Amino acid sequence: MTSDPSAKASLRVALLQHDIAWRDPVATFELLTEPIRHAAGAGTQLCVLSETFSHGFVVADDPGAELEGGPSERFLLHQADAHDMWMAGSVIQIASDGHAHNNMVVASPRGSIIRYAKQRLFGAERDLVTPGSASLALQIDHVSITPFVCYDLRFANLWWERAAQTDLYLLTANWPQRRQHHWRSLTIARAIENQCYVAAVNRVGSGGGISYVGGSLVVDPWGQVIAEAQAKPHDSTVSCATQTLIVDIDTEVVHRARRSFPVLDHRKQGKPGRITERWSHGVADVRIAHRSGAP
Repeated sequence: MTSDPSAKASLRVALLQHDIAWRDPVATFELLTEPIRHAAGAGTQLCVLSETFSHGFVVADDPGAELEGGPSERFLLHQADAHDMWMAGSVIQIASDGHAHNNMVVASPRGSIIRYAKQRLFGAERDLVTPGSASLALQIDHVSITPFVCYDLRFANLWWERAAQTDLYLLTANWPQRRQHHWRSLTIARAIENQCYVAAVNRVGSGGGISYVGGSLVVDPWGQVIAEAQAKPHDSTVSCATQTLIVDIDTEVVHRARRSFPVLDHRKQGKPGRITERWSHGVADVRIAHRSGAP
């Protein structure tokens, strides 16, 4: 599947920047039901929730893992069916082989499930969760989408590999307040360098002693922030109530950016230079040797 420059398509996406009832999926489902209904009423075709949207990002002892097909997945399926729109959010799930993955679960309004397993695991998450080994491609209403989860954001190579096949990257996260500047900067960078939309949703509130301030955003292929939710400052009285961003993704904007400034084509040009080292007075002089046909 490729991002077809001859095809014109649009997709209305809602990002729900929400709090999570710590280790309490049932309470979180109640928290999310009304905002999801409002998003659907605005004509949303794809509604995206946070990473570990129902349980919180817990790695110290109990990651809140569910079997595939468990309550969080069923919640997504129910909402997708009830509102005739796609739903997505991350859940720690145990696969049939017994391994747990941090899955971006995408539920279609027709009852199908697509799962992407987070490839880059953070900190103690690595002790409890098995990383995924491949990216995922999906298409919704002719818009080509690649999902990622939280820490994947820092690894540009994952995104580069999918750029030509992507109109929209979806990113769901529990990104902590203390690295909020990285969240915004890296999200914008991923859009610029891959010339496509990035829709990134982060949670608000606190859990396990970690504060989350939101700052969910949507960035267009030129790096312009076209929608951004409020980031709750430290010790602020700003409410942790759910904020919803609704944007229309237009594939023609992607194709126009790539035609006028063909970065992806230029990325393919040539081969890496051969690195040579020459030591002089104890200082390494590293030079790029132009290939010009040389081995």
